[in-house]
Parts: sequence; C-alpha cells; structure tokens
Amino acid sequence: MRADLTRGSLAVVRVHWRTAWPSLLAWPLGLALMIIATGRGIVALYPTLADRVQYAGTAGFSPGAVALNGRWGDLETLGGITTNEVGFLGLLLLPIAGIHLGVARTRREEDSGRTELLTAGVIGRLAPVLGAALAAALAVAGFGLLTGVGLWAVGLPGAGSARYAGLEALFVLAWLGLGLTCAEVSRDARTAQGLGYALVLAVYLTRTAVDAAGWRLPWSTPMAWLPEAAPYGQSAWWPYAALGSLALTGLLVASVVHLRRDLGGGLLAPRPGPRRGAARLGTPHGYAVRLTRGMAAAWLVGLVAWGAALGALTEEMAGFADGNPQLLAILGVDRAEDLVIAMASIVAGLGVSAMALQGVGRLAAEEVSGRLGLVLAGRATPRRVSMVWTGVLIGQAAVVILCQAVAFGVAAAAVTGEWGSLTSSLGAALVLAVPVLLVLSIGLAALVVRPRLIVAGWLVVGWGAVVAFLAQALDLPSWARDLSPFAAVGQVPVEDARGWVVAGVAAAAAGCMAGASIMIGRRDLIHG
Repeated sequence: MRADLTRGSLAVVRVHWRTAWPSLLAWPLGLALMIIATGRGIVALYPTLADRVQYAGTAGFSPGAVALNGRWGDLETLGGITTNEVGFLGLLLLPIAGIHLGVARTRREEDSGRTELLTAGVIGRLAPVLGAALAAALAVAGFGLLTGVGLWAVGLPGAGSARYAGLEALFVLAWLGLGLTCAEVSRDARTAQGLGYALVLAVYLTRTAVDAAGWRLPWSTPMAWLPEAAPYGQSAWWPYAALGSLALTGLLVASVVHLRRDLGGGLLAPRPGPRRGAARLGTPHGYAVRLTRGMAAAWLVGLVAWGAALGALTEEMAGFADGNPQLLAILGVDRAEDLVIAMASIVAGLGVSAMALQGVGRLAAEEVSGRLGLVLAGRATPRRVSMVWTGVLIGQAAVVILCQAVAFGVAAAAVTGEWGSLTSSLGAALVLAVPVLLVLSIGLAALVVRPRLIVAGWLVVGWGAVVAFLAQALDLPSWARDLSPFAAVGQVPVEDARGWVVAGVAAAAAGCMAGASIMIGRRDLIHG
C-alpha cells in the first residue's frame, strides 16, 4: 500500500528538474554566493586576533547587533564573525527560500494545472508532494555543499565550515517542510506564500524580542537554535537534530493533509463574497484595490510591528552605544539613536519596495491569465488601468512607510520620553520613499517590455539589502554601494540626504513611469 502511494515520486523529481531547474538553482546559488562572499570579506577585514577581539568587544555584542543577527558566539574567530555578519539576511532569506521552494513546487504547480496532468498518469497519491520535496531537497543539498566548500576555499576552517553549511542547509529544509504544509492547507499559492512569510516574520520578531531582552531561551524559536549549534566553536548536536525533526514533521503533516483533500482544495477555504459586488469594484480603481489590499495590509502589519519593536529597544541600544564611544567611532555615528532609526528605516524601505513589486507582479499575473483582457473589453483602456494601478501602489507604499515611521517614533518616545526620534524617522521615510518610487517604476517599465523582466526590480531590492547589511563585511567600494539607490540618497539621519542624488533618482523614477505609461498603450496583451 505504501509503495502505491509513493509510486512515481522519482519521475516527478525528474519533471521538476527538467522544467523548473532555473528556479530550483537560483535561490540556493544566490544564497551560497552571499555567504561565501561574506566569509571572504571577513578573512580580509579581520586578519589578526587583535582585530577580531576588537570586533567581539564592540559591534559583536551591541544590543542592536544581537537583536538583528542573533546571539552568535565565538566572535574572536573568523568563522564566528562570518556567522554573525550573515545573521540578519540569513535569518530572513533562508526561511523565505524554503517557503518559496515548498510552495512553488506544489501549490503553484497545482494552480497552473500541471499537477492534474501528472496525476493523470500512473503515480501514487503522495508522489506530487514527495517528488516536490525531493527536488527541492536536492537543490538545498547543493546549496550546503557549495557553501561548505566555498567557505573552506576562502580561508575558514574546514570542519567548522562543513558544520555551518550543514546547519544552514537543515535550516532551509526545516522551512521547506513548513512551506509544504502551508501549500497543503491553503487553496492557492498566493495564500500559501502569505501564510509562510507571515510565519517567518512572526518567528523573527519573537527571536528579536527574546535576544534584545537578554533572555536565555534557546528553544524559543527555530531561529534561536542556530547560534546554539556554535559550528566554529564547541559544536552542539541538538540544533541539527531539532531542525531535521522540524523538516520531517513539516513533510509528514503536508503528506497527511494531501491524502485527505481533493485536488485544488485546502483547509483554508476562501471566504465567500457577497452575491452582488459593489459598483466601485467595476472600476479600474476598485479592480486594483481589491487585488492588492490584502498584500498591502500584510506588509503594513509586519512593518509596523518591526518599527514598534525596534523603537521600543531604542533606549537600550542607545545606552549601550553611548557607553562605547569606540563603537560609535567605528560606525561613524554621532548619536546612537540615529543609527537605530537608520536601521529601522532601511528595512522599511526595502520592505515597501518589495510590496510595490508584488503589486506590479499581480498586474502581470492578471495579464498572463487573460483576466486583464476581460477588464479591457469594457470602457477601460490599458493606459488608464496602468495609471490607476500605479497610483494605488504609490498610495499604499506611502501609507505603509509613513505608518512604520510613526510606529517607530511613538514606541521610541514611549521609552525615552523624547519625540525627536519621530521627526527623524519621518524624515528618513520621506527620503527613502524616492528609491521606493524608482523600484516601482523599474517594475512597471519591465512589465511593459515583458512581465518576466520584473526580476530587474527584485535585483535592485536585493542589491540594496546586500549593501545595507553586508557592505562592511564584503568591503564593498563606494561606487558599488552607490549602485543601490537606497544607499545613494544618503543614510538618513546618520548623514544628511544627498539632495542632488535624491533629485536624480526622482527624475529617473518619473521618466520610467512616463515611458511605461506611453508604451503600455502601444503593445498587445500577452493573453486576452
């Protein structure tokens, strides 16, 4: 009976690797290169023991670093510093990669109808889930192998690099299992991804609060398990076992749910709408709002929670930094509060940019599916729909980034009794809103040429994240940092905004939007 359930799983693996190998390789390869480049930069930046001891006594143990990166140890070693510097992006991007792989290989395949074609053949009922899990696990195994070999090649200890690579691979597999579960309980890929990303954010914020408060709760979240493994020190075995158990549990739950649901079904059924829709839903504005409001609400809740959490820690972070003038000198900061504001603001800017690109991607999905063609069969024109959609996205981006700034300022004022952080936070948000507009305009211009080229906008966001959190570890030159519009406009309020750069970025954004608006009325739809 068990053999009948799993029959054809290897065939499904081959199908995934033949049809979706770019997607299967992109995330693991990109993440491995990021970690290897960070290790290479650390070897060059901290060649002596004295340099590493200085790092451990300043940036390594600051409350801000612990809140962002986790409570990593062995910071007097090259490997320990590497794990700490990878921290923030690793704690977010690795889970997102696992969720993405799990949802894309299962629920998205099911939404497109390809799973139905597979199940028309002689395969077991569990073959779609097991085949997807095996295909993604092979990609994750490649990530672990490349990471371990790469860190050893750039000069980090071989045994520690192998343990660290295995730890990170198991971390991705654990989130892959959770992604498979989210895909099985949801009715569509968008809901599954939203559920998975919300879980990532909730776990990250919980870990941030625990670590920033100084509580020793190593079992509190999967993200807290990683530092306990100490791959470059006295390594512990239980985090590896815990992550492996979580991965298997996720796969088991996904398999059980898969056996008990119909194809196309899920436990989280969509809420039925009213029998008659409101008149405004038949307008381009109503069309855009209805399809993007859920996404915007999720980002609003997440970024406001992020801003409030970091604002509540402002006094503790600033107090530690003010007591370490050497740390402020290394970071080139006069006021510790400004560093915390800049930290909160850049995350908000990157998050709102990702939200805007998701909105553009939603419009692209409507075109590819043919539903946009039905909308344009009425009185609406392509130019009008695109302009209204752009206006809705700009409005949502403005609301989210300003609400995040207000949440940070109010939370900081509640613990410090001073309202200056609110003004500084709002100023940083206004400056970073200009790069957000540029990212949105790049996405719109790419959509006009070809929907798949929206990835250009994601590359801008990704490079912005690398520059924001890994520029020092990678020892990036100033010209490379300025390729990120988020860095080019100036790290407000640590430094003054670069007025001419802000004006140039705004002009580029306006030009891209104008060009996209003109060209979208002169091309045919892909479908519809």
